[in-house]
Amino acid sequence: TRGHGIGLDANARRAIRGIRRVMEDFDLFASSVADRLLRDRAENEAYCLAVQGRQWAVMFPSGGQVLLDPRGAEPGAKLEVSWFDCEYLHWKEPSVVLASPFLPLAPPGSGRWVAVVNVIK
Repeated sequence: TRGHGIGLDANARRAIRGIRRVMEDFDLFASSVADRLLRDRAENEAYCLAVQGRQWAVMFPSGGQVLLDPRGAEPGAKLEVSWFDCEYLHWKEPSVVLASPFLPLAPPGSGRWVAVVNVIK
């Protein structure tokens, strides 16, 4: 018989570890799909989950650049932007920016990346 999927090979284990690492910093279960918050988005360029006014996770499957509408965050609120490299399973040093109508996001390297944006209290 033929198997289905990739099983639990090294790539699958790496993907699972990556998802777990991102979930440590993002409340996945309180989030909802929010692709509508992405501007200048080409088809399948990026995908967004949001926890209303508090957190956003934007996944880039293979590069690109979008504008995130941090809807619900107060204008001028401080936002922490953290980038997770899904291939090498590590976080880049976070940066702090001020909320404005749109936050430009572009992965810091090639491959799959996730940006986690949190309102700083």
